[in-house]
Amino acid sequence: MSVDASIHRLIETFEQAAIRYCDAWEKHDYDAQGKFVAIFAGAARELDTFGARAALAPLLDHDYLGVRSTAATYLYNIMPERAVAVLKQVHELAIGSARFNSTFILTLIEHGDPLP
Repeated sequence: MSVDASIHRLIETFEQAAIRYCDAWEKHDYDAQGKFVAIFAGAARELDTFGARAALAPLLDHDYLGVRSTAATYLYNIMPERAVAVLKQVHELAIGSARFNSTFILTLIEHGDPLP
């Protein structure tokens, strides 16, 4: 598999895991939440092996606000201004897991806590 194909696959994996994580959050399925966090975190780490975490940037404009929030969390360390803007936007527009997660991540940033 080419590097470009691998990166594309990892972005899709990240996106799908973020969607499924939000669905599991809404259903209070904690085991599934942990599973999907591990999947999208693993996809981000694999992108790092290619020096390609920034390839997640198009997800900042995803139709699903939970994907935006998750992508912003994983892009904060390389594009903090854009990530914070997206997190604030999600906080204003979303309900449920996307709003909770964006608020939580903004609080971590405010307190100077490290993000993945």
